[in-house]
Parts: sequence; structure tokens; C-alpha cells
Amino acid sequence: HLRLWLKADGGTNTVTEDADVTAWADQSTNVYDAEDGGSNPPSYKTNAINFNPALDFDGSEDIKIMGGITTGTSSPQYFFYVVSKRETNGTNTIFRQNLGTSPARYLIFRHLTTAGYEADFFYGSNATGGGRHFSTWDNSAVKPHLWSFGSSRDSDNTPNNTHQYIQLDNTTIDHDNNTSNVTSKSTTEFYIGAKGGTSEFYDGLIAEIICLDDIPTDEEDLKIKSYLALKYGISLGATTDLKNSAGTVIWDKDYGDGTYTNDISAIGRDDASGFNQKQSKSINSDDIMTMSTQAIAASNSANTTQLSNDASFEMWANDGGAVAVQTSDLPASFSHRLTRQWLVQESGTVGGVTIEFDLTGLTFANTDATKFGLVIDDDGDFSGGTQT
Repeated sequence: HLRLWLKADGGTNTVTEDADVTAWADQSTNVYDAEDGGSNPPSYKTNAINFNPALDFDGSEDIKIMGGITTGTSSPQYFFYVVSKRETNGTNTIFRQNLGTSPARYLIFRHLTTAGYEADFFYGSNATGGGRHFSTWDNSAVKPHLWSFGSSRDSDNTPNNTHQYIQLDNTTIDHDNNTSNVTSKSTTEFYIGAKGGTSEFYDGLIAEIICLDDIPTDEEDLKIKSYLALKYGISLGATTDLKNSAGTVIWDKDYGDGTYTNDISAIGRDDASGFNQKQSKSINSDDIMTMSTQAIAASNSANTTQLSNDASFEMWANDGGAVAVQTSDLPASFSHRLTRQWLVQESGTVGGVTIEFDLTGLTFANTDATKFGLVIDDDGDFSGGTQT
């Protein structure tokens, strides 16, 4: 059951660059709307992560949900999905709600400076064997991530097959099987970006927060992760199929020869999930390819060319080849080509697209734009077979 859904591309009081976000409406049916915490609200960024917006917290700003999200009813489990980008290595709180006492209990996700506690999740007490779970995490790359974490008191039939876990971009970095002091309830405020509006302020971007108050099935877990990963250009690894909201595989990890697993990205439309990505590029620093329904716009919302068909996706990934120029294994009509190659998978009907490559730092014999071409090969050997 969807408990809370906050996303920067829906429900904010403003969509103006750098304007204060003083209201953030819950997209679930529970109306857990966030509002100005009474200090400094975060600002709105229209192109924050893969052309999508996010709320920008500068280390002194927060927003809160009055009465919290646990309310007066204790749930045996909560599971979260968060897309964020931490800008600094101070103590940064994504969210926090103080819950019951004896012992003190909390609902927290934050990043500490203490070694081994860089990813720190609470649901329940801080007692040994209780509700706190933590792991080391290297943020030296300073890039967006998809966090998924949760706790169930009564069952280990979770996506990780443990009662509790923390996952970073679909990789488990901590897990436990605690069953005591792992629940609570309260009607205190649920703060986003700070501890109680006074300390542990978050410095970075928060794009989306999804919370479930029951255990997601493996299918539900994958559908949510696929939605968030493709929306924000985040890779979930080479061994994961990706699915749309109907559960249909839209990226088959085994398609082709298995080498095209890097920088998986997509444009597409999926009305049931609200996915409407009109231009996209992986957030990975080595990616050079952007695809769009038109000339690349300043942001996804600024792109005015809509995808006509629901449940339609154009997805691509590369073979990890060097971003370099080579003079071998190419059609006779060309003298150079990029070493890196891409594979495309389409589901539904996307229509015409625009593709842009960043060739900064590369040297070609002739840089006239009319001399460049996109070659589609049928067998992986660009010197033989059929190319178009």
C-alpha cells in the first residue's frame, strides 16, 4: 500500500528555477503534504537530475509534514525508495520523525560522517538488535543515487529476503533480521532535510521519495526501481531486467550478446506510473549519448514534443568501449568511427528521435558535420554484414 509519494515534478507550489518550495503535495491518497518548516524552505531546480527537477537543500533548509506519516497507527513495516544527491560529507538528514519512547524510537534516513554510518536507517530503537541499520558508503563521486531500504518486524519475505536491508542502486550494502524494538508510532512532524528543523541539515538534491506501508513483492520492487532508475538516468547493474508499470520487460538483460550493459537509459511514456521521459542521458560521467523526441531542450518539461503512445519505450546501453576514434572495423565509406557501440531495444511505438553525441576531446580527419553518420549494423562487425 502506497503510504507517501513526493516527487519534484508534481505537487510543488512552484516550478520556477530557484524559487522557494513552501508546499509539496503527497501524490498518494493519504494527503501527507509537506509544507515550509518555518525556517528556510528548499529551492526548486528545473534540470537537476537527468533533465528532471529536484528540491535543492543548501545545508540550512527543510520542509515538514505536520503530524508525520506514521500517525497514531503503528505499522509492522515501512519500505522506502529515495532518489537524492548528497553534495557534501557533513551529517545530512534526508528525513526524520521522532517516534515512541522507552526506548526512544525513530524513523530516520541520513548520512553521517562517522565511519561505517554513512548510510544510516532507523525504524524503531537504537538498541542492539533493534531498529537501526547502517553501512559505509563512498560519496566521493558526488552523483545521484537510488536508495531502497526497509524494515519488517514480522517477515523476511522481502525483496532482499531479510527483515531489514539498505540497498544502493539495487546493491545490498546492509541487512539484518531483527524482530524486537523495530516498530513505533507518533504524530510528531516528519522533517525532510533536517533533524527537527534545527540541525543535521541536508546539503544536496532530493528528487523523489516513495514509501510503502506493506512489504513490496519482488515484482513491485522491480517496477518501482525501474521507474526511478530510467527517470533519473541511474544504472541498476548488468544483471537486472527492467519493467514497466504493467510488469512487461522493457529491457532484457540477455538480449544481444550480453555486453551492452553500460549506461542503460530510456525515453518513454507509461501513464500508469506517470513516467513521461522525453529526453534522457545516463548520469554516469563517461556517458556521451543523449536521446530525445526533439532537439535537446533545457529540461524534460521544456521539451514540447510528446510521445504519442502509452507503454512505449526506447532504451539503449553501450558496450563499455573506449570513447575514442579508431580506423579499423568500419564500413568502406568511412575513415573513422567511435570505438564504443550501442544497442537499442524498443517496446511499443516511440517514433522518430534525435540523438546527440558529445565528441569533446576527440579528433577526426574531417569535422564537417555532413561527414558524420549513424551506422546500424546487423552482426556486430562494422566491416562486413549489412549496415544502414
